[in-house]
Amino acid sequence: MKNLILIVDDVAENIQVLGKILSDDGYDIAVAQNGMDALEMVENVKPDLVLLDVMMPGMNGITVCRKLKEKEQYTNLPVLFISAKSSTEDKLEGFNAGGADYIAKPFDSAEVLARVKTHLKLREAMEQVEQYNKNLEHLLRERTKSLITAERNAAFSLFSQGIVHNLKNPITIISNGVQLLEMKYEMLPLDDNSNPESISQLKEFIDYSSKYYKKFHNANNQMLNMLNNLMAKVRSDSEIDARVLNLNELLEQEIQFFNADLQFKHSTKKNIELTSEPLYVKVVPGEVNQIFQNLLRNALDAMYDQEDARIDIRTYRKDTRACFSIRDNGPGIPREVQENIFDPFFTTKPKAGSGDGPTGTGLGLYMVKSLVENYEGVLTLNSEPGQGTEFIVSFPYVKPTYSVN
Repeated sequence: MKNLILIVDDVAENIQVLGKILSDDGYDIAVAQNGMDALEMVENVKPDLVLLDVMMPGMNGITVCRKLKEKEQYTNLPVLFISAKSSTEDKLEGFNAGGADYIAKPFDSAEVLARVKTHLKLREAMEQVEQYNKNLEHLLRERTKSLITAERNAAFSLFSQGIVHNLKNPITIISNGVQLLEMKYEMLPLDDNSNPESISQLKEFIDYSSKYYKKFHNANNQMLNMLNNLMAKVRSDSEIDARVLNLNELLEQEIQFFNADLQFKHSTKKNIELTSEPLYVKVVPGEVNQIFQNLLRNALDAMYDQEDARIDIRTYRKDTRACFSIRDNGPGIPREVQENIFDPFFTTKPKAGSGDGPTGTGLGLYMVKSLVENYEGVLTLNSEPGQGTEFIVSFPYVKPTYSVN
């Protein structure tokens, strides 16, 4: 593909001379005879290089060059001034206006071609460097996403392992106790209440039940204390990482991460409305990520295998609060379930390994609520059976008095 050179000169003879030199060497030529036409021609033909006369009536070449360089798309467009003036002051004025070089009148064919070729090669090299930088930035962004995702997975794995390790003992107590009570219950002579031996067995079962009820109660309290201590430890360890950031930017990144989820990307209609107003909050980014991930994952799980699945994600400011909401059009949550939905270990999902659909532990919403409240935030649930579910998270809005990370 031939390079296109725009020649701008008010003297026809100069245009003819330059045009012949360049066309004979294989370049395409465009022509303008004043500054206004030159600016219009650049917009229309997109030249690879401009040969620009300095002294022209009306708008001179210096002014034309300045106007071109004011536009970002012409930053790398080489402008070579052509002029009979050769003083240092004249050349400095041209360079300060954004010119790349000077070609003196009268023209020397070899010099014209040498300077044109040099600056075209320089432009090509600059464009290659820019493209390389863009590719590098893209690769770095993708690599950063991968590292962040891996770090999150590793942190979540360690967190989960800690929970499992610490909960084994109370869970074992409850499990063994339930099995023993079931066995004792099956051995009861329920059809013969008059036999003294039967009455004795019933009393023994009641004693066992009473004893294990207390053990169950203690084990349950032990598990709750472990969870609360773990959550408190996570919060205390991460307080130093809290910083002021734009909630919109954080959620936008999370939404991009979720595009790796096939259900979210291909099987779910999405309506995403992030307010143009910056929503500044002081939080630990990783914890807000965890809040958003849990709520969005719950919404997707609620619509598992639903053909018309739809997610609405919205951010907005309400008085002194920065808010985001996630709404789905799933089956909704019954009133009696809503009362317990934030309790630890309460879940409406089947346990892991019991089917192909989503499974749960009952810890997700409990952790979300704890994290939200750690920032004086509020977690609100709106749901009606058959009308979907909406979770709203609001944090105190922080007006930044310094540069935001």
